[in-house]
Amino acid sequence: MGLKDWLSVQPSYLDGSSDQVSTNKEQEPTPLGSAERTWSWPSLLGFWVAEAFSISMYQVASSSVSKGLNPGLSILAVLVGHFLVCIPAMLNSYVGAMFGINFPIFTRASFGTRGAHFAVFIRGVVACIWFGTQSFQGGQCLQTMISAIWPSFNHFPNNLPKSAHVTSAQLLCFFLFIIIQAPLLWLRVSSLRYMFMVETIIMPIFGLSLFIWAVVAAKGFGPTFSKATHIKDGTPVAVIFFQCVTTAIGPKATLALNLLDFTRHAKHPKHVFWTNAVGLMVLVTLCGVLGVTVSSAAEVVYGKVTWNPLEVAVLWDNRAAQFFASLCWCFAVVGTNISANSVSFANDLALWFPKYVNARRGAYICCILSIAATPWNIQYR
Repeated sequence: MGLKDWLSVQPSYLDGSSDQVSTNKEQEPTPLGSAERTWSWPSLLGFWVAEAFSISMYQVASSSVSKGLNPGLSILAVLVGHFLVCIPAMLNSYVGAMFGINFPIFTRASFGTRGAHFAVFIRGVVACIWFGTQSFQGGQCLQTMISAIWPSFNHFPNNLPKSAHVTSAQLLCFFLFIIIQAPLLWLRVSSLRYMFMVETIIMPIFGLSLFIWAVVAAKGFGPTFSKATHIKDGTPVAVIFFQCVTTAIGPKATLALNLLDFTRHAKHPKHVFWTNAVGLMVLVTLCGVLGVTVSSAAEVVYGKVTWNPLEVAVLWDNRAAQFFASLCWCFAVVGTNISANSVSFANDLALWFPKYVNARRGAYICCILSIAATPWNIQYR
């Protein structure tokens, strides 16, 4: 057996030919009743929990506040954006659940067999870059965890120039996070449901605890919620409002496409409707409210305005709380990275190279390429 044969994955000749590989076994439709149909409603809901309780989502509503909208309008903008995304998310999810197909195969209906390659190329590039930026955030979570255990880590020597846009400690934690995350990339989508089910339990409890701390510590919702709309450059409120709606739509529009990669494993197609409504409209929006509430509390208690939950954790005079809060955010980053990035990239790459790429290989290729994207430079900008 030669190297070429050893690298080949199990082919599938759905068109009946035997001279050309057009897809592989993992890209075949997953029929209803199949043993790979393992996702029930807790798994489907956990998909959105993984996205809801993320650092990026935590900061979405806060970005609206920073533009001058009052908290009420900011939260409304997020809710409207999520409602608009929820409609295509439901429809795409149902297609995946009914026909058992993923996004690259579904794209052929719009772009054609060859044109689909261009569509998935665009999605794959974005997924690879976001995998890197999310992993860099995961490294920041890890850095806070290590500093909580060993405070001396805060004085880790930096041997990199300022032009690198990253410190030695950040780079070390980034690669440590990549190593810790790597075993989870081996899991197939049908097995990932366990991770999402665990997130469905842990992250809402963590979010509720964080919310209670914020309200109790600030003796209310804090000064942020009492701020009026004030736009410094004179831009009409309606324009800023719809800009914020677009900001809320952007990150979720990708997930509305990615859902097919997961709902093709759903046991009951009808479950995709209410899990999308509850997950996206309620849980994801509540995380935006959580971000505004905690940031407002930090302003009252510590006199510092920050929209980064890790910075809030550092302000706590409790190393155990710092560690476990950072651990939960780290867990959330892993869930988001897999649900939004690695699985989609693997499916996209498999469409281009069906003979050599399967889900596992695609996920690890995504991980390697994300390092080459130097996410610290993207975060700096």
